[in-house]
Amino acid sequence: MNIRNRRKTSDFLSRMINNLSIVLIILIVFIMLKIVKTDTASKLNQYIKYVFYKDYTENLKSVALNRVHSINMPAFKILNKNEFVIDQAPVDGKIVVKFGDNTEDNTTSKGIIYETENAKEVKAIYDGVIEKVEANDKYGLLVTIDHKNGYKSILGYLDEVRFTEGETVKKGEIVGVNGYIPKQKKYGLYFELQLNGICVDPLKYIKLN
Repeated sequence: MNIRNRRKTSDFLSRMINNLSIVLIILIVFIMLKIVKTDTASKLNQYIKYVFYKDYTENLKSVALNRVHSINMPAFKILNKNEFVIDQAPVDGKIVVKFGDNTEDNTTSKGIIYETENAKEVKAIYDGVIEKVEANDKYGLLVTIDHKNGYKSILGYLDEVRFTEGETVKKGEIVGVNGYIPKQKKYGLYFELQLNGICVDPLKYIKLN
C-alpha cells in the first residue's frame, strides 16, 4: 500500500516538474524575445501573446453547440443568431436613423427608424406573441412582440394596433399602421430588436431578397 502511494506521489511530482519546466522555458523565451530587438523576435513575441490572450469563447461555443445538436432530442432546440433571419422589413420605407446613431435629444439610438411617404401597414418580422402594448413619451404607441429564444421586437410610432396583449401573431401579419411624427414632420416607424434583454443592431439580422 505504501509502495503504491509512493509511486502515485512520484508520478504526480514528475508531471508537476515537467509542466513547470515547460512554463519556465516559455517564460525564458518570452524574456529573451523582449530583449532581442529583431523583426523575427518581434513577430514571435506577438504570436506568443496572441496564443496566451486569444479569446476562445467562440470556439468553445461552437464545440458545445455541435455536441448538443448531436444529441437525439427533437424537442430541444437552440436558436442562434444565424438562425434568426429577418427576411422582410417591418414596413415599406427608407431607413433614416441606424442603430447607434446620435438622436436629437443627445442619446444613442437603440433601434432603427424608417421614414415612409404616408401611413403604411406594419408587419411582424417573425412569429411571436404580443407581450405588451403601451404608450411611450418618446416613441408614441409601442408594441413589443416576444419571438421566443430570447428575441423580442419593438415597434413604435404606431397610430393603430390590431392585436391585444397575449395574442399570437404570425410572421408577415399586419400588426398595425405607423403614424405621423410631429417633431420630424413625417411618417415613420421605430424598430428595435432585443436579444436576452439587450438591444442589438437589427441590420445585422436583416437579409432581404
